[in-house]
Amino acid sequence: MHSQQFIRIPIVCLSVILIGAVVAHADPRLIIKKPTFDFGYAPQHSQLSHTFILHSTGDDSLRILNVIPGCGCTEAPLKKKTLAPGDSTALEVIFSTRSYRSHVSKRPVIKTNEGPPDKHVQFTAIVVTRPDSTYPLIITPYKLDLSQFGDKQRRQAEFSIQNLSEK
Repeated sequence: MHSQQFIRIPIVCLSVILIGAVVAHADPRLIIKKPTFDFGYAPQHSQLSHTFILHSTGDDSLRILNVIPGCGCTEAPLKKKTLAPGDSTALEVIFSTRSYRSHVSKRPVIKTNEGPPDKHVQFTAIVVTRPDSTYPLIITPYKLDLSQFGDKQRRQAEFSIQNLSEK
């Protein structure tokens, strides 16, 4: 009589374990393969943009509930808020350097139905106060617009570098 109870307990435990594994496996999941970006040197009072690719790799639809840029100097428009398993979307991060100086790092937060912990992307820049602060190199123009927004497609941009030293 005790042997029947002994057999039932492991079967119940095994059922709970299997159901738990299936439920845990059927979750939405967000993967960001390249979550960091370095803009390098950038002039003050300019606008920088980078696109991060967000991938849904779970077994359930991923819903992006909110993207919190972190401050008024950063925008983070999102192409799609709901991603089917295997789908991806672009998250463009637009940073206005304003009157920042030196090293700047921002870390926008991405909240999803995956739950905590929240995901992040991160970008850095070294904001220079004057375009000619690269002395002895002078780069003209100090700012290039390479965006693909609007009617005109840009495939190239011209600039010059002048070395004022003898090195």
